[in-house]
Amino acid sequence: MPNVYGVKITKDEHDFAVSVRDLPEVCTFGNTYEDALILAEDAVHAVVCYRIEQGADLPVPSPVLDGEVAMALPLHIEAKVELYRAWRASRISKSELARRMQVHETEVRRILTPSHATRIETLDRAFKALGYKASLSIYHPAAERGALSQTC
Repeated sequence: MPNVYGVKITKDEHDFAVSVRDLPEVCTFGNTYEDALILAEDAVHAVVCYRIEQGADLPVPSPVLDGEVAMALPLHIEAKVELYRAWRASRISKSELARRMQVHETEVRRILTPSHATRIETLDRAFKALGYKASLSIYHPAAERGALSQTC
C-alpha cells in the first residue's frame, strides 16, 4: 500500500485544520473532525490528480506517523498514480508509449488522465509496455501492514 498519506487533523479555536506532510498544497478545514476527514480525502485526491495533470513530481508518500490518519487513494486513482510514476521513471515520451501499446497518442493521454475511466486491461497493457507487471493487493485497514494481505 504505497499510496497511503499521513493526514494530520488538529483542532484550533473554531475548526479542525487538515495538513498532509507529503502534499503541502493540501489545506482545508472542517467544522467537525468527521467533516475535516471527508474534506481531507477530497483534498488529497484533488492534489494528487492535479500533480499528474500538470506533469509534476509525485513521490511515494512517507510512512504515516503517530497522530496522523492513514488515508489511501481510491483504487482507480491508485492505479493511475502507479502508471504515472512508471511512465515518468521510464523517461519515454507519450508518443513512444503509444507506439509500444499500438494505440494513438491521444489514447495514452487519456490513460494517464486521472479523471478518465480506463479499463483494467488497458492499464495492464500500459504497464507491460513500460516493462512492469501489475498486481492487486487487498488488505484490511485494521490489520498490520501485510499481516492479512492477499495478492490476486
